[in-house]
Amino acid sequence: LFSIEIDSSIPNIVRVFNSKNKLVLITDEEAKCAYGTEANYCSIGNVDNGKPMTTGFSKVHQTTWEGGQTYYIKCKDLYNNENNGC
Repeated sequence: LFSIEIDSSIPNIVRVFNSKNKLVLITDEEAKCAYGTEANYCSIGNVDNGKPMTTGFSKVHQTTWEGGQTYYIKCKDLYNNENNGC
């Protein structure tokens, strides 16, 4: 007898902060996160063509903090569940 657990939910960003001039975000599950600086990244981009915030799957993601910059962030989990927007 066995059970199958299906993960169809996207990773959620649960915390965002600035630490020593790094933009740091924490996700609720292991994920890859990336960002774009143009608003159209939300509708046409995906994690694989964004600027990576992690080198692999992790709950902690970071990049350089640029004051006044807007970061459009997308994350995907081990099962390729990725948010549609930012």
